[in-house]
Amino acid sequence: MRLVKLWRAGVDVRGWLFRAALALLLAVSVAFMWYMAARLAPVIRSGNMAFSDFFAHWSYAKFAFTHPGPAIYDHDAMFALQRGLFDGQLKSQPFVYPPPYLFLVAPLAAFDIWTAAVLWGIASVAAFTLAVCGGRWQGWIVALCVLGPATTLCLGYGQNGLLLAALLVGGLRLLPARPGWGGVLLALACVKPQMAVLLPVALLAGRQWRAIGAAMVTGLLLIVASTLWIGPLAWVDWYVSLLAQGDYAATWISAYRQPTVTGVLSLFGVARATGLVVQAGVSVLIVLGVAATWRRGPTPEAACVLLAGVLLATPYGFVYDLPVVTAACLGLLAGRRALPWPEAAVAGAVLILPALLFLTSRFFWTGPPVQAALFALCLVRARERSNQVYQPASITTLC
Repeated sequence: MRLVKLWRAGVDVRGWLFRAALALLLAVSVAFMWYMAARLAPVIRSGNMAFSDFFAHWSYAKFAFTHPGPAIYDHDAMFALQRGLFDGQLKSQPFVYPPPYLFLVAPLAAFDIWTAAVLWGIASVAAFTLAVCGGRWQGWIVALCVLGPATTLCLGYGQNGLLLAALLVGGLRLLPARPGWGGVLLALACVKPQMAVLLPVALLAGRQWRAIGAAMVTGLLLIVASTLWIGPLAWVDWYVSLLAQGDYAATWISAYRQPTVTGVLSLFGVARATGLVVQAGVSVLIVLGVAATWRRGPTPEAACVLLAGVLLATPYGFVYDLPVVTAACLGLLAGRRALPWPEAAVAGAVLILPALLFLTSRFFWTGPPVQAALFALCLVRARERSNQVYQPASITTLC
């Protein structure tokens, strides 16, 4: 009977058990951060400018200012510039983002790569933490934003996962009180299209007409500005590059770095065509779940559902995109006084997942199941609160 009572009571977030688990999680996070730093330190000390994927983003900014025009999608021209920036061992890193992405990385061209990398990292962590916390600073939430494995992994790769997650979370947070500005941020998140696939579903289901209008205006301005900068033909070249990148990712990029349905199925030996069919089925289920929860509007629970479903709904995602899943998990936990044991277990698995996938290939299959469990928990949470009166002005946290 006592065990049953403890099971029903769940985990008290103010109790010693939760604090002990949190301390262990933070210790693992710090250890993972130390491990990543130890791997990168000798490479950086050697002067290797291509120490991470950040070199590619920095080179895109340099190219945009030295070779204005659609040539940015010329893989040979890009590689020639990259070789001019660093003549050491280097692989081709073509530009495959839509033209407006250049506005995000353009400021990097003003700095050398070392200064730019530091500023990029600081800005990424600050933006992600601010978006997740939203001015309501819970110490352990801040600590997990800054020290969590997803943050460390993204910084280690020098990638944009934190910034894109910040735009998504920030836009969703602003929707209830400032839908116009929320739409602006969500439009900016579309510079990485696979991270924004669920936004049209959510905004339409939630009848967020002001946000949709603001997003459309912002998108149009970005399209016009980028077209004036690098020319209309760049959009055709981007589409061609995008198709080629999909084939490249499926063939040459390790599936162990892709915590997606298609990535895991490929490691089980499933043919790509079959994997895409299964992915389509999963994507339909995710879309239905998002549409159902967003019918009540941009509630905190609906935001968590959308964020948890992002990487489940796309066949093209990587381990450094996991900050968006971490944000969904922290949104599920924020402001709670007690957590049912299943929620606590899933939350722990979600938060430790980036380190697990990076450190060993033995558990390569865990990415989609863990994300699916989080998505299901967010759906349950949204259903539990569906009968409560929704007060947009009172929203201060994601969940």
